[in-house]
Amino acid sequence: MVGMCTMGYVGDLVGRNKAFAITSMIMVLSSVGSAVFPFGGASQAYAIIGACRFFLGVGIGGCYPLSAAKSAEESGCADVLARNQRAGAAFVFQAIAAIIPYLVGMIVYTAGIEFQFRFLFALGAVPPAIVLWCTWGARESEEWTSKTTKPPTAKEQLLLGFEDPNAWKNLAATGLCWFLYDIAYYGSNQWTPKMTEKIFVGSDLLSTTWHTAAGFSIGLPSVMHALWVLKKIGTKSLQVWGFVLIATSCLLIAAFWEMLTGEHSTPLQNNLLFVLYIFFLFTVNWGPNMSTFVLPQELFPVEIRTTMNGIAAGMGKLGAVAGIWLFDKGSELCGVVTLMLIVAALNLFGAVVSYYCIDDSLWKKQKAQMDEACEDSMASSVA
Repeated sequence: MVGMCTMGYVGDLVGRNKAFAITSMIMVLSSVGSAVFPFGGASQAYAIIGACRFFLGVGIGGCYPLSAAKSAEESGCADVLARNQRAGAAFVFQAIAAIIPYLVGMIVYTAGIEFQFRFLFALGAVPPAIVLWCTWGARESEEWTSKTTKPPTAKEQLLLGFEDPNAWKNLAATGLCWFLYDIAYYGSNQWTPKMTEKIFVGSDLLSTTWHTAAGFSIGLPSVMHALWVLKKIGTKSLQVWGFVLIATSCLLIAAFWEMLTGEHSTPLQNNLLFVLYIFFLFTVNWGPNMSTFVLPQELFPVEIRTTMNGIAAGMGKLGAVAGIWLFDKGSELCGVVTLMLIVAALNLFGAVVSYYCIDDSLWKKQKAQMDEACEDSMASSVA
């Protein structure tokens, strides 16, 4: 949250590439520090790791608003569909990155514990180092450099963000919906190891890691399908129907949980539960997963784009904290069935907020561009 809000403002202040270079450098130094510096007793090592990982989180948070804005603005065109596709394509890499730690963990599974954690922490420096190389000294987009407003203070930037009469609707469509969505997304991440243990009874650590990686791998086709659907139905419909599908998957799990998780469950019951869980993961990685990342760069003007995007993303991470607690402790307090009903209700609320707060003019503009592109294609084929 700290990184999202601060680096979002920095992105509007000094430019996307300069801010990206700063946040990438923070990630590189923090990753290397968490791998190299932890020595001494357990308390000392834990404190060092905690401090390094905090700054790593600051750097990672900064990537959200900066990558969305940079991808869209450097598309080089005013076509909303093309800009959304560029931003969405950048987001696909998150689904790939979600699988890699588990795969690498299995590769170094037989190595010593100290080597494992130092190697995995150090490996985290590689992606931001590549981004640092690509953004260091890079020119800013013409869209950002052409803005005429002088660099504002943080207070002026916030006031500018709320001058728009639709500011609160836009923040609800992005920040509030991101909050509601991240409850399900990060809650599912917290819940995945427990679910795989429930389905694959008696699994050891290596097997659980493999099953978790297999479950997360469903995120890649899900996100890629969402990217394809995005240009067909637009951000509003993708977000609304995405919330509805998540709610549907939660209701299905709630309806069949007791039936499939009895004391003497059969392999068939375990397989059916696994199918429901894969469907849940597919829906969680679909609609809002893509739209909450793409929508802010579509709604907010260039002068305040990364600042407001950072605020929206920060609200999402508040939902992540709530989701982790809800899926971890809430399931123990109220049971899985009640938990799923709560998450379904939250996502239906997200669908309602998205429907009423995302302006229909966004899709009308996209639809007009689609029709124009179709006509141009037909005319060229006739010629």
